[in-house]
Parts: sequence; structure tokens; C-alpha cells
Amino acid sequence: MICVLALSLFALFCALLIMEVREHETPLETAASSHTLDRLQSLFPALEGVERTQLPRLVSLASSCHAGYTVTETPFRFDAATAASDRLRRQLARALRVDAAKLKVGLARLGADDFSYRECRRSEIQLPVDAVVLSYELPSGAWLNTEVHAHEWHWREKLDWMVRATAAFIFVGAVAMYFMRRLHKPLRSLTDAAQQFGQGLEVHQLAEDGPADVKSAIRAFNAMQQQVAEEVTKRANTLAAISHDVRTPLTALRVKAELIEDEAVRRDLISSIDRMEQVTASALDFLRGQSRGEPLRSVDLSVSRPRGNRPAGVFRR
Repeated sequence: MICVLALSLFALFCALLIMEVREHETPLETAASSHTLDRLQSLFPALEGVERTQLPRLVSLASSCHAGYTVTETPFRFDAATAASDRLRRQLARALRVDAAKLKVGLARLGADDFSYRECRRSEIQLPVDAVVLSYELPSGAWLNTEVHAHEWHWREKLDWMVRATAAFIFVGAVAMYFMRRLHKPLRSLTDAAQQFGQGLEVHQLAEDGPADVKSAIRAFNAMQQQVAEEVTKRANTLAAISHDVRTPLTALRVKAELIEDEAVRRDLISSIDRMEQVTASALDFLRGQSRGEPLRSVDLSVSRPRGNRPAGVFRR
């Protein structure tokens, strides 16, 4: 059970890792997502009517670790502009219903001094980070710069989650071990009772303890013991009657044999009757199961007398 739980936990970690890798977005994909579009649709119209002197304060209030904004006199200087970023610029311009000439999109590698990354904890983001920067010219002539970065791999958070999941696994494993011990005790008693019954056919009634299915098995075993013991008793009584019925005519034959005057015939007849009694007794003992009780003895085969030129210990089949 512990191995199954451990393998399940490992499979869960692998599945989450695969899902994380498959769902990991590039900065361009994050910038084109509906979440980014909703954020810009609510921000651009709100800042278009704001006076130029008030923009820095409002932008500072709106900025956070994962959504940073700045206001500059010129567009943000990108590290690179590609065909993909140009397609994204036209797509955002259509979605936001703004003039594409007033919107610039490019790729940049940002550090701790850029935008609002200084507000991030070390476990929240891994700097420097590759991001998409959007620069939009407001009616006041100022440029609003927006950074969009993809979801980062926060290994410390992943490690914390794995530690919590492992702690939960240990708790579940402890509970499973407790119930397994409760299940093991009645099953062990049932096993011991079955072995004892198989050796001596002695009935030992077990207490019905444990889960419902184990109780049902113990109840069935107790009933089976009783039935087998009753059948053995019936067989013993039947064999005793058969033994009596068989030995009675043999005894009568022995008495009649003793009355024969011819010594040779009498001895031969009595010997035959003795052999019949021995065969009958052996058969009855076998049917009773008593033949298993014959005592064991050691036999040294090497002390037999050799015959002819054969070496000692070699016998003819």
C-alpha cells in the first residue's frame, strides 16, 4: 500500500510537471491573451483624459509586481522587434480600436530596476525576465509603457508545494497503515486458525472482528469448521460400525477354524483370517486418517547384507 501511494505521488508530480511544461506560454502568447487585452481595454480609455502631470502618480498606483507601467516622453527602447511582434501590434490595435501608428510593440529583457519589479519578492519572479513591452501614445503626447511577461518557473514555490504534498502523503500513509494494521490482525488470526484446523481438525471459534468483509470471512470459516468437524464425527461413527460388522464374521470364521482337526489346514486358514483382519484394520485406519500418525524412524540403507558380488547398499528393484 505504501509503494502504491508513493508511486501515485510520483505520478502526480510527473503529470503536473508535464502540464506545466505544455501550458507554459511565451511572452508574445501572454501579450496576446484575453487577460492582457482586458487589462489594456480598461486602462487605456481611463488614462486618455488624464492630465499629463497626473499620469505618473496614477500609473504608480496601478503598477504591481506582475503588471508594471511607466510614463515617458518617448517610446520604450526595445531590444528587438520581429515580424511576430509586428503582427501582435496590429492585432492589439484592432482589438483596442486605437491607431496602429500610436502603438509600438517589441521584445525586451528587463531587470530589477525596470517597471515595478523592485516590488516583487525573490520567490515571485526570476530576474532578468524576457518580456513584451507595449508603448501607447496618449492624447497628451506622453507614452504609456506596459510590460507583459510570461508565467515564470518559480522553483521555490514548486518546491514548497512538493513539500506540502509530501507531508499530505505521509499523513495519508500513516492513516492507511493504521487501518492496514486493523485489517491485518483479524486476517492473521484467521490464517493461524486455518493452519491449526488443517493440522489437527480441532475447532477454534474465532471472534468476528475487523471490517465487514473480514467478519463475513471469519463467520464463514467458523461455520466451515463446525461442518467439517460434524462430518468427521459422522465418518468416525460410520467406520466404527463398519469395523464391528466386518470383524464379527471374521471372528466367527476364526472360531470355526479352531475346530478343524487337520493342523496344517487350521494354521493356513487362521493365517488367512489374520491377514484379512490386518488388511481391514489398515483400510479402516487409512479412512479414519490415522495412517498419518505412523511414527518416523531412521533407516541406514548401507548396513544391508550384500548379495553375490554387489557392493553393500545396492538393491535389486
